[in-house]
Amino acid sequence: PEKFLKKFQKELAKNKVALFVCCGSAKPLTKGEEKTKEIEDAKRKYLEVKAAKYNLQPVALGLFGGVYDFNNMPWWSKKFMGSLKPKLEEAGVKETEPGVYDTRDLNAIRSWAKEVAQKANS
Repeated sequence: PEKFLKKFQKELAKNKVALFVCCGSAKPLTKGEEKTKEIEDAKRKYLEVKAAKYNLQPVALGLFGGVYDFNNMPWWSKKFMGSLKPKLEEAGVKETEPGVYDTRDLNAIRSWAKEVAQKANS
């Protein structure tokens, strides 16, 4: 989170760092150009802007889908997010267990992590 970036800004700026975010915006339920735009906007907002704000030069940026766990949401969040369930199912996202929808691509995350390790060691 941003508190970490703020607290360790000087130390991070001196080292090789990679930033990543897991969030719903990384795996939008829209299609085509709109989906591409949403992903680009999320990357800019959550990664590029933050890196610039804290004077970081990341060796890699990763943007990955997240997990929607309706079982661990407060009632008001469930009410607000409830309309998302059918959209997730329409987009082909399956429940990994009752009330939990995982939009992450674990193979992409593993691949990105290997790439980061190689860059960190070079």
